[in-house]
Amino acid sequence: MLFEKVAESERIALLERAFGAKTKVAVTSAVGIQNEIRSQLMKAGRPAYVEETFVDFDHAYRLILALGGIPCYPTLIDGANPICGFEATPESLIAGIKSRNLVCAELIPIRNSPEVLSRYVKAMRSAGLFVTAGTEHNTLDLIPIAPTCVNSVPIPEDIQEIFWEGACVLAAHQYLTSVGLPGFVDAKGNLNPAYQTAEERIEAFRRIGAAVIAKYQEKR
Repeated sequence: MLFEKVAESERIALLERAFGAKTKVAVTSAVGIQNEIRSQLMKAGRPAYVEETFVDFDHAYRLILALGGIPCYPTLIDGANPICGFEATPESLIAGIKSRNLVCAELIPIRNSPEVLSRYVKAMRSAGLFVTAGTEHNTLDLIPIAPTCVNSVPIPEDIQEIFWEGACVLAAHQYLTSVGLPGFVDAKGNLNPAYQTAEERIEAFRRIGAAVIAKYQEKR
C-alpha cells in the first residue's frame, strides 16, 4: 500500500515522520521498509504496539473446526534452545498432542536440524499422526518455496515423503468438504468413521489428495 500510494521520492520523509527517527532503508526495498515499520512502530514499547491477547485451547480448537480446518499442533523442537518442556521427547509430545484430540502436527523445517526433525517426524507418523511442513513465508523476504532444514540443509528424503503425504491429506480434506462430503474430521473434531485404523484413513486421504493436486496441476 505504501508503494502504491506514496511516490518513491516521498517515502523516506513520510517514514521518518512516522518513526520520529532517521531511516537508512532504501526507498525501493519493500522487505527493508516492511521490517523497519515492524521494528520502529509495532514492537513492544513502540507507538503502534498492541498488546497480544490469547484465546484458550478450546476456543481455538472450535474456531479452526468451524472454519473447516483440521486442528494441528505447531512443533518447534530445536527451533528453540533449549527445547521446551512440552516437546522434550517425541514420546511425551505425542502423548500431549493425542490427549488434546489432535490428529496432525506441523513443523517448520528451516528452524530444525535434520537429525532432530527426523527423530520427531518418524515418531509422530508411527504414532498415527499425519505430519506437514510449513515455511517462514510471513514477510516479503524472497526465501525458497521448497522447505529445507536449518542452514539450507536438505530435508531427508524419507521425511520429505511424510510431509508430501501430509500435504495430500490436507488437500483431500479441503476438496471433500468443499463438495459436501465428509473430510478427515467433522465439525466436532471426530475422525471420519469410514476407516478402521489411522493408517487406512491417512492412506485413503493421501491417494485422494494426490489425485486432486495432480488434477489442479494439469489445469495450470
